[in-house]
Order: sequence, then structure tokens, then C-alpha cells
Amino acid sequence: MSRQPRPRVATWYERLTVPRAIATILAVAITIVLVAGLVERLVEPEVFDSLGLSYWWAITTVTTVGYGDVVPVSTGGRVVGSVLMLSGLALIPTTTSVVVALLISKVQRAATEEDRRSRKETAERLERIEEQLARLQDPPR
Repeated sequence: MSRQPRPRVATWYERLTVPRAIATILAVAITIVLVAGLVERLVEPEVFDSLGLSYWWAITTVTTVGYGDVVPVSTGGRVVGSVLMLSGLALIPTTTSVVVALLISKVQRAATEEDRRSRKETAERLERIEEQLARLQDPPR
């Protein structure tokens, strides 16, 4: 019988560690910045005359620093900027919250499993001790 392939999210979750959680959050933020910077460069090439400048603008916008050294002037550019600002305010913190919640859940689940194993071992030891005590109290005749 062949085994079904595991969904990527399940595999990602099983391998989730603090460094991987940080990497996931950074990947989301970097992806947002790269896409927005590229789109802004394509929408307003006269204002954003280099890809580096458009990425600089995207970073300062998504982090809400907004130096104002370069700003979109067209409607399309402002739409890109608005989407980027809302993404910075909503998507990145939401991603962070979800990843941290999953990480905490995973740690708690592991602790619960360890506690269950420990209780089972303790119960088995107590059972063996009780059996030994019963044999000592009622020696064979």
C-alpha cells in the first residue's frame, strides 16, 4: 500500500522551530517588499528610476518609517503604496501571531505528551510495587 504524500503545511508544522518561525516571518515580509518594490518600479518608472530605489521605498513603507524622500505620485503608484502599507500593518503581524501560536501549541503538545508518558510510567511502577507488596504480605504457604 502506498503512502499518501503529506501536505507541505503539515510537514512545515512538524519541523517548526524558533529559527524556522523567524525565517517564515522574514520570508513573508521580504516577499511583500520585493513584490511591492517591483510593481511600484513598473507602475512609476519616472519616479522610481531604479529597482534599488523602489525597494528602499518599499522597505521604508512596510516598516512604517516612511522617510518621504521618494513617494508615489500616480493613482496606480498610490494604490501599490496603500496595499503595501496595509500589508505591513496587517499581514506581517498576523503571520507572526499565527506562527508563534503554532509554535507554542507544538511545544505545549509535546509537553502534554511527555506528561502523559511520565504518568503512565509512574502508574506502571506503582502497579509493580503494589504487586510486590501483595506478595510480601501474603507469602505462599
